Amino acid sequence: MNYILDATVEELTDKYVKGYARYVNDHEQRLTVEIYSGNTLIGTALADQFDDNLIARGKGDGHYSFIFNFPPDIKDLSNISVKLKGTDFVLPLTHKIKTVFYIRKNTEILKTFSEEFWNNSLNFAFCIDKNYFQHFLVVLISILKNHKKRNVIIHLIYENLEIEDFQVLERISNKYKFFLNLIDLTGKIDIKNVPVSRYYSQAIYFRLLIPELLPGALKKVLFLDADVMLNGNIERIFDIDIDNYYAAAVEDEEVMLSIENTRKRLLMSDTANYFNAGILMINTKKWRQNSLKEKCVNFIDKNYYRMYLNDQDVLNSVINGNWYPLDPKYNLQKVFHMQRTYKSAYSDADYKESKLNPLLIHYVSVNKPWHFLNAHPFKELYWKYLYEINIDICPPETLR
Repeated sequence: MNYILDATVEELTDKYVKGYARYVNDHEQRLTVEIYSGNTLIGTALADQFDDNLIARGKGDGHYSFIFNFPPDIKDLSNISVKLKGTDFVLPLTHKIKTVFYIRKNTEILKTFSEEFWNNSLNFAFCIDKNYFQHFLVVLISILKNHKKRNVIIHLIYENLEIEDFQVLERISNKYKFFLNLIDLTGKIDIKNVPVSRYYSQAIYFRLLIPELLPGALKKVLFLDADVMLNGNIERIFDIDIDNYYAAAVEDEEVMLSIENTRKRLLMSDTANYFNAGILMINTKKWRQNSLKEKCVNFIDKNYYRMYLNDQDVLNSVINGNWYPLDPKYNLQKVFHMQRTYKSAYSDADYKESKLNPLLIHYVSVNKPWHFLNAHPFKELYWKYLYEINIDICPPETLR
């Protein structure tokens, strides 16, 4: 039998390391892991403890957890690694809610950064499930290829990713210099009454949680949907002052065509314009200070029947116009000119320039560039970066 391994380090503190290890196609077998400090073996642990979180995440009978308490002389966590006994396989590190915050730089684990480091870096956030993992990889490569002079930090909030997915991320980290913060919400969040469909899961609502999941020192982060593509360097967007706004975004052209009805439906003020939330510079400090997440959850609970566009509707209702309008070249939504009958924050010249020279392309609608019949004029960008992943980083069979 060819065994399929699913094993991860989920917590690493100054006192212990904790995780799980199992074979996907053999639920009965119990595995042993080895804990190393550098090249020195400091102990072993049997992965046979029960964890109900594993049951909730669909992982066999749940008896695959392990914990190893460090001896007193272990001080440097950067050298700690966990291997499957008898192999050279190193368990990847993930991050769970309410655990110590760690971040990866290639194979190095860094526990903390200064506030200056956080806010001088380019911080990107994504919220995905396994269905959008390949598309996240493509936009990730487009970020890394266009930003080689400043530190890039990727905050990946996810559910239901598998060991093979983390192996692909490891391969990318071996080629590019970037920092990766993995936040596993599998089985952790249950937002009641939210609409979902065959095209999107509850993961799309994870962006409401971004400010409370990221470090408190971080002032702002750029959230991107996984159906977004970069067409150049966008670091100037990070220098825009949004201290007095909840977010910076671009108008949603299609929704703005019926803005008066939308304002009534979402209980917005008569002057509030509607933004597209697929590309959103989030003022994390202001969101936390004003309990924006709680207000959004309350809106969902009481007004879910008003929601046509899911959490985008929720954010627009709660933020209610208190957002900064980015240049439309930072969110190209429609490739053809629409007849604008509403009062826009942008001139016709702004929109024309955005369609000729966009920096962030958003493949809106259910017709995506990875669909065979898609005719988007910037479709080739997606395939360009996907080709690089397939050829230079990992074989095609690792992508699903």
